[in-house]
Amino acid sequence: MPDGNWLLMDNGLDELYRQILDAAFTIFARDGYDGTRLPAIAFEAKVSIGTIYRHFPSKQALFNQICQQLIMAVKYKLMINFPQQASCEVQFDFLFNKTLQLFQHDPRSATFIMRNQFATILDSVTLAKQAALIAFLKKTIQKGQQCGVLRAGLPELLLVTVVNQMTSSVIFMVGRMPWPELVQTLRDCCWGSLSEGAVNYVGND
Repeated sequence: MPDGNWLLMDNGLDELYRQILDAAFTIFARDGYDGTRLPAIAFEAKVSIGTIYRHFPSKQALFNQICQQLIMAVKYKLMINFPQQASCEVQFDFLFNKTLQLFQHDPRSATFIMRNQFATILDSVTLAKQAALIAFLKKTIQKGQQCGVLRAGLPELLLVTVVNQMTSSVIFMVGRMPWPELVQTLRDCCWGSLSEGAVNYVGND
C-alpha cells in the first residue's frame, strides 16, 4: 500500500479492512464496477471471498465505501486553505494543483474516476457526500461566471468537462512526457475550457 494513501485517512479502519479497500480500489480502477468480480478483489487482497463478505455485505457496499473515502480525500484537499478572497484564476490554480497532486500521488484515482464516473449504484451516503463536493465546486464556478471571467453555461457541465480533461490526460500522458510539461499544458487547456468566450476573457492573439 503506497505511503500516504488516501485510504488511510480514516485511522479507525483495521489493517485487513484497509487491505481489502486498497485491493478493491485497484480492481475497480482497472475494470470498472461492472467488470469487477469479487474473486479478483480477493486475489489482489490475498484474502478469501468469505473474508471480504465479513467486512462488506456486497460488491456495491464495497464500491460505495471506496467512493466515500475518495470523495472525502478530494474534499479535504480542495477545501483546506482554499483562497476564498482570491481571483477566479488563482482559485482555479489552487483546485487544479491540489487535484493533480492527488492524481500524481496515486494515479489509480484518475483511472477510478474515469471508469466509474457514471456508476448508478451509489447509495444515499455516497450521493450526499458527492453532492456536497459538487456544490462547493459549482459555487466557485458560478462566482467566476458572475464576474465574467468564466464562460456561461451549466456549471455542472463545465465541471464534468474539466474533470474529464484532467483524468483522461493524466491516464494517457503519464510516462509519455515530463510531469511539469504535462501539468502546464493541461492547466492551460482546462483553464481555456472554462474561460474562453467569457465576457472578460483575455486570450492569446
